[in-house]
Amino acid sequence: MGALEAHIATLEKALAKAEAMGEQRRHEAESAGKRVKALELKIATLADSLTKAQAASEQRCQEVERSARRVEALEANIAVLEETVTKAEAMGEQRRQEAQVATKRANDLVAEVVEMTSELAEMSRRMAEQTAAMDKMRAEIEEFRSRSW
Repeated sequence: MGALEAHIATLEKALAKAEAMGEQRRHEAESAGKRVKALELKIATLADSLTKAQAASEQRCQEVERSARRVEALEANIAVLEETVTKAEAMGEQRRQEAQVATKRANDLVAEVVEMTSELAEMSRRMAEQTAAMDKMRAEIEEFRSRSW
């Protein structure tokens, strides 16, 4: 019986060892289950974050597209404004040249008026002299007539 008892003792030790290992495996399984739940929660959180990031990325892409269209529109407006400024500068230069021509013409006319005024003043002086001479001659003729009669 000694061998049987030794065999039973060995089996009991193996059973105790198997129960201990089963308990250890059960703890490991529970721990793994908790880890799985934690990882699933983490995956769900990451999936939610990914969905939000994708939505934000799409929104940013749309904002970039809107900004790009706005930049294109502004560049077109700038080109129109630059063209308008160029035309305005050319028109301003043309007006300046026209003003110079008009100023020269006005100056020439003023010079002509001054010259004519001088000539008129000279003519008036001569006429006054001639009138004075005529009046003197008339007076002399009158005096001569009145002496002759």
